[in-house]
Amino acid sequence: MEISRDRRSGKLLLLKQRYIKKILRQFEMQDSKLVSTPLGADVILSISYSPQTEHEERYMSKVPYSSAIESLMYAMVCTRPDISHIHGQT
Repeated sequence: MEISRDRRSGKLLLLKQRYIKKILRQFEMQDSKLVSTPLGADVILSISYSPQTEHEERYMSKVPYSSAIESLMYAMVCTRPDISHIHGQT
């Protein structure tokens, strides 16, 4: 974790860039599209986002879902409360 201080605005920033990049590599998501916020608060996840074909189901069965969620939770709790909205929908 890195801590950055902006004396002018009186803010401290907690940065987890290296950790998040490591997580993305670990779950083979390093080429994902970057956005400033993970998902709009108006978006509601539904079953339509689930795997629809056998091929998608086989692929997703190999994804260590609980490990990915735990890693995101760590980043969320420590530095990114803004990602808690989307995480709470899983």
